[in-house]
Amino acid sequence: MCYNIARMDAKNAKYILPNLFTLASVLFGLVSVTYTMAGTPGDFTRAAICILLAMVADSFDGRVARMTGTSTKFGIQLDSLADALSFGMAPGLLAWSFSLNALGEGRAIPGLIIVFAYVSCGIMRLARFNVSASGKGKKSNYFQGLPIPGGAGIIATMVWSLQDLGITGADKVGLIAFVMLCLSFLMVSNVPYRNFKHVRISLGLRVLMILAAALVIVAAFKTRTSYVLAIMGMVYVVMGPVEGIVQLFRKGSRRRNRQESDDDADSPEG
Repeated sequence: MCYNIARMDAKNAKYILPNLFTLASVLFGLVSVTYTMAGTPGDFTRAAICILLAMVADSFDGRVARMTGTSTKFGIQLDSLADALSFGMAPGLLAWSFSLNALGEGRAIPGLIIVFAYVSCGIMRLARFNVSASGKGKKSNYFQGLPIPGGAGIIATMVWSLQDLGITGADKVGLIAFVMLCLSFLMVSNVPYRNFKHVRISLGLRVLMILAAALVIVAAFKTRTSYVLAIMGMVYVVMGPVEGIVQLFRKGSRRRNRQESDDDADSPEG
């Protein structure tokens, strides 16, 4: 009897493991908010780093669930709620306290509107993902729209980089406002972004990825970690629209080829 209970507890325990990573993401998001509320330049940097740590924790929950076969609807909903806090509210508050509160007069209404656009678009992006994830269709290698952790990562690395660069005043405000509006649009758009969760990686590609990671680490030590992370994030954000344009050209080319084939088939033989 005791053995059966212990076996049942062990079986149930593995369902808790992925959720622990999700809750760790929530913890980092909450700590980020507390640093943001402190409002000093050093605290802004710490808040940005906490958001990046939340991204690391968030990247593990799904992987652990798939490895242990413990993916559940509860986990999907919990992950979305955690993302809304750690990658919606936390970076939105950071961007507003860091720069957007200086946009406009009085209560900085324009800055609040920009933050609201980012947070609301991020939440809608999460809701759309949940609806698509609940279906039983074939798993795609692409996300529909920029994932909200990606948007949060861009905001965090930008804040960190601007701190290191010493950029202040109108330049800082304008850059943050422009980037947040772009991120808001990309999250609710149909721009395809690569989903690396279901991609099978060959041995050669793994070696290249290890070499690339080593180069990134060396570059981070030689320059500034914030610059390297910001560039990596920007590359991923830009990669979506570029691949979307390439896919449109390929679809157009295939459509023309099919049309030409149909015309050749319908034409009388000479």
